This record gives sequence, structure tokens and C-alpha cells, in this order.
Amino acid sequence: MSVKRLYLYIFASLAYFCLAGFGIHLLTSAYYEKQKAESEQHLREQTALVRNKIETTIFKDVFAAESLATVVALNPELAIANWHTIAAKTLEQSQLVRNLGLAPNDTISHVFPLEGNQRAIGFNFKSSPKQYATVVKARQSKKVVIAGPLELVQGGQAIIARFPLFDDYPVNAHYWGTLSVVMDLATLYKQVGIKDTEHLHIALRGVNASGAEGKVFYGDASIFSNPDSTSTIQLPNGRWQLAAHYSIPSNHGDNAQLLGAISIAAAIILYFSVAILVRAYHLTKTMSLQDELTKLANRRYIMQRLNALVNDPQQEKKFAIISIDLNEFKQVNDNFGHAVGDALLVHVARELETALRDADVVARLGGDEFLVLLYRINDPDTVAQIVEKVRRHIESTPLAHGDLFIYPSLSCGYSCHTEQTLDIEALLNEADKRMYSDKAQQK
Repeated sequence: MSVKRLYLYIFASLAYFCLAGFGIHLLTSAYYEKQKAESEQHLREQTALVRNKIETTIFKDVFAAESLATVVALNPELAIANWHTIAAKTLEQSQLVRNLGLAPNDTISHVFPLEGNQRAIGFNFKSSPKQYATVVKARQSKKVVIAGPLELVQGGQAIIARFPLFDDYPVNAHYWGTLSVVMDLATLYKQVGIKDTEHLHIALRGVNASGAEGKVFYGDASIFSNPDSTSTIQLPNGRWQLAAHYSIPSNHGDNAQLLGAISIAAAIILYFSVAILVRAYHLTKTMSLQDELTKLANRRYIMQRLNALVNDPQQEKKFAIISIDLNEFKQVNDNFGHAVGDALLVHVARELETALRDADVVARLGGDEFLVLLYRINDPDTVAQIVEKVRRHIESTPLAHGDLFIYPSLSCGYSCHTEQTLDIEALLNEADKRMYSDKAQQK
């Protein structure tokens, strides 16, 4: 073997193992990140499910009790005469209710079931400032108020739905008393499946349905200091806040290391694995130009296209861009969870492609921001018509996600390229300025 060939062989071998090592690193990193993302997404879905179940369970029992409150308000004498029957029916239809209390003039006169709750008879809410405050709030708002969680004398924690009763429906000016519905928290936690696991830790706050300003009543309060996610639990005329901390399983790193070891062994034994790694490199390069969630072009890709249009003398200079931002996207994430937010982004991405020509490029810049590149168009009136066409199409096409129907709302701005405007940054700034002006007008 000649010295020249030997050097070439050594160089090729070194190049091969460098490429192999680089490819294996990419492979193991991508695998680890994918496993980590899947675990985090699964935990987010679990958290969203708990939030939805809490809302559904509480609202169901409150609605059942509201029927009883309506009966009492319409005919207090008849309701008291048949208290045992109608209270038993309400209890039968609920999942969480432990007992019901009727308090004309804010003094409890009837309780169901009576057994174990006899001491409540004759209790005047005015004698307990904390309880009376929620009674007054219900009376003044003329709406059901959620009180608690609080410790029960007979043991356990509960929340209490207080219904203000007026005997002059529908005027509701003459206050008659209060219906109190005691709902067991332990039963609620069991029904919705809320519990700490090795990888998911949940905390709740918002005593007396006061939301983020309320005290923590479930879980570790420190979770709220640095949560992985927070969401709002809507209650009748109030809210709780849920925070979650995710502990990603440690075995993902072990699996990634095992995959790396196998890949290294295969690379040593089979030199032709270099070809596979080269292909993996090209795939990785392609993925770097594509948005992972929506599969649209990403910021890097569309900036390359814009630079090519401006700097390549062979490229036609006639084009325009549209900057698009989703309105109230944060509220979608906060109210319905990040899974729904992601689904909305994918939905808008597909509908943007539908509303535009095949030759046009739609890219997701990040978050809820999109950028559209229109070829062979730089007439402002034409672009404005296209913007309105896209807006009408997107805003009239809702996302159907389970029982939810979410109508997207867009803020749009555009700019047109001419031979005198060769600065891409200026074009982007002009489109963004119009987009923010559009957003301000919509607000």
C-alpha cells in the first residue's frame, strides 16, 4: 500500500468515524428529546384531564342542587313540607353531596340527612363570621357562591355551595334564606383521580373560589413557585388554580445511552453504516427547516427563501409577505390546556395552506406567529384582498376538538417588495407594524 493511499485510507477512516460519532450523537439526542417530549405531553394531558373532571363533577352537583333551590324559592312552604322527599332526590342525583341545609333568615331549620347532623339545627350563620361572609356574598350577588374548602366538625374536608333564596321570583328583591350544599372533597379527589405520582405532582389553590389569590388547599404549595404548567379550574361564579410539576422518567437517559452503544458497535463492525448516517444527517438537515408541530416551513427556511429572492440576480423581485398572529391564543392554552392550543396551531396551519396558492410559502415563526410569502405579487390592493380572503376563511372555519368548537381570530399585516425596498428587515418590520395596528383595532 502506497504512502499516499495509506494517508487517504487513514483520512477516510478518521472522516468516517467522525461522521459516525456525530451521527450517533444526533441520533441519541433526538431519541432522548423525543422520549422526554412524549412523557411531558402525556403528563400535560393527565393534568388537563384532572382539571376537566373537577370542573365537570362540581358543576354537575351544583346544577342538581340548583333545581332544589328553585323549588324552595318558588314555594318555600311546600318545599319545607316535602323537604325529606325533594332533598333525598337531590342527594340521589349527586356524586359529592354529603348533606343539604335549609336556612330561612340564615338560621338552619332543616338538614338532610338528619342523622349525624342534628347539631346543625338552629345554627345561625351570623354567629360564624367566616361562614356568614359567604352567605352575605351569595345574597348580594344573587348567585351561588362556593365556600371552602373547610374542615367539617364531623370530619373531613368539604366545599359548600351556598344558594341565596328569594321568595319574590323573578324580582329577587326579598331575601328568604339560604340553601347550603356540602360536597365532600375526598370523594371529589377520588372521582377525578387526582393524586401525586412519581412523575406528576399537583397543587390546588383558591379557597372560597378566589383563584390565584386564594390559599393552597391541596398539594405542595412550593409547586406554585416554579410550575411546569398552570391552568384555571372554572367554578360557579369563581375559580381555582391548578399547578403541576413534572418529573421526567430517568430511564430515558439510560435508553439513549444504550442506543448509542449499539450504534457505536454497529459502526465499528459495519463500515457501510456510514451511508446510513449520512442519510440521517440529510434528514436532520431537512427537519431543521421544518416546524415540528405544524410541519410548515420554519423561520430558518423562509428567511433563506427571502434572502435568495433579494440577493440572487436570477430571482424575480416581485413578491409580498403577510405577517399573521393569533388573537387570544394564551387564553386558549390557559382555559383548555396546551394540547388544545397545539391542535389550534395545526388547524390554522392547514387552513392557511388551503386558503393560499400551492406556490406560496406558509411558515410558522414560533408560538402563534406565522409568515406567508406570496410570489409574483407586489400590488398592495391585491395583497390586501388576499389578506381579507385568508382572514375570512380562517375565522369562519372552527377547530372541532372533542366537544369544543374554537373559532380562530387573526391579526394580519403585509408589505410589498419593490426594487427600491431591498431590505428584508424593513419589509418584516413594516408587515409587523401593520399587524400590530390590526390587533389594536380589533381590541
